[in-house]
Amino acid sequence: MKNNLLEKQQVWIQPENINAAYRLGEVVLFEGRLYKSLVSNNGWQPSLAMWELCAKKDDAKRV
Repeated sequence: MKNNLLEKQQVWIQPENINAAYRLGEVVLFEGRLYKSLVSNNGWQPSLAMWELCAKKDDAKRV
């Protein structure tokens, strides 16, 4: 089964401005874990407040 999270993920970087912020549903890799943005215009570092922990990168590879 293909894992869509790994296909869509990108390494998280701090957005320089609101135009570079992450959109609702975007998946990023941060400190070895995959997070999905729960809000639009998300410029915050991944945490459980505005991001949903999806999987550790190694766990996602096995799905």
